[in-house]
Amino acid sequence: MISQSYNLRSTSLRDALTIAFRRKRLVLTCIVTTLAVAVLAGVILPRYHGEAKVLVDRERVDPLLTPTPELSNFSLAAQPVVTDEDLRSEVEMMKSTEVLTGVVKDLGLADPNTSSWWSKFKEHVGIQNSYQERVTAQVNKLAHDLVIEPAKGSYIINVVYKSKDPQLAKNVL
Repeated sequence: MISQSYNLRSTSLRDALTIAFRRKRLVLTCIVTTLAVAVLAGVILPRYHGEAKVLVDRERVDPLLTPTPELSNFSLAAQPVVTDEDLRSEVEMMKSTEVLTGVVKDLGLADPNTSSWWSKFKEHVGIQNSYQERVTAQVNKLAHDLVIEPAKGSYIINVVYKSKDPQLAKNVL
């Protein structure tokens, strides 16, 4: 039998730096490329952050009809203005596909002249999407970029939309 012994020693910081100094060009190229891409992404891809707040309130309260007026006043005061279920229901309605589809159609986001460079490239190549497919894609994009959540401890719903176009962010909100 042949017996082999391996020298298992841990890699120190000095060993790692020695390897990096042997490959100076490669390490420097990687660092410069990473920084250049990060700066270009920050300059070329600005993101606008639009925010809206919606106050949820009951417009009318249907009082209980009782023979004595004192009981009806008590029932109005004991009734909560807005419940957590009301807030969650409003949030879910705002996130619904029907509402988002209405926003996409009203703003014309699925029109061919407002499509992205990738969609224009696909149409140029010969891959054409139907209007309904474009609407569905824009609804999915809108649902991804739109954040709707109730504020804790209040009757306010925060709506945040991120977009590259500030006018689009304003119009969506």
